[in-house]
Amino acid sequence: MNNHFVNPHEENGQLVIDCAPATSHYLDNYFSHNLANVSWMHTRSPSIMFRSTRCVAPIPRSDSPGSTHEPLVNRTIRCEPLLASDPRVADIGLDFPTFNPLFKYKAASKWWYATAPATEHSMWFDTVVKVDSKRRRIAAVFHEDGVYVTEANFIPRPGSADEDDGLLFTVLYNSSADVSLAALIEPKAMRLVEAVSLGAVIPYHSHGVMCLPNS
Repeated sequence: MNNHFVNPHEENGQLVIDCAPATSHYLDNYFSHNLANVSWMHTRSPSIMFRSTRCVAPIPRSDSPGSTHEPLVNRTIRCEPLLASDPRVADIGLDFPTFNPLFKYKAASKWWYATAPATEHSMWFDTVVKVDSKRRRIAAVFHEDGVYVTEANFIPRPGSADEDDGLLFTVLYNSSADVSLAALIEPKAMRLVEAVSLGAVIPYHSHGVMCLPNS
């Protein structure tokens, strides 16, 4: 099954879709007895998540009024590993991808962000990565030892023109202090700019929701 599509857009007459695919066993991973079993990546990743993928599908066009599109069965969709040239994430699945909502559906969109395990021995998602979708590589990461991450939502800076000008909002869990924190990450360099303790542990959650004014 598909887990996430990332900002599908039209480019050169084709539909370009980056995706983070998972299997039907994906959600079972978040039961505490599974998380505590063995290291997350070492044994379970091949059975619950696959490598990030880029799929390209042709967009049929009508040449004249009244003509019909070709049948769906005749369309060809090509898929291949998205980050095959980046050895750091060649075999590590990315999850919970987000992007600047002001660039939704735009072919010029270059950046998206996702959670990932730092190594094959990570017990959980402990890294936020910045993906360069044009060069198809990891451009920067946020990672701190003992800190686990949830979905990082992009907040655009008002009046900004750069796609990565804004802040990423996420909830972190510091396993050393056993506390959750509301955090802001600067996406250009993927550096932590603010983290405020919530005074408690927030149970793991997957999606956050960020809405623009009047949307």
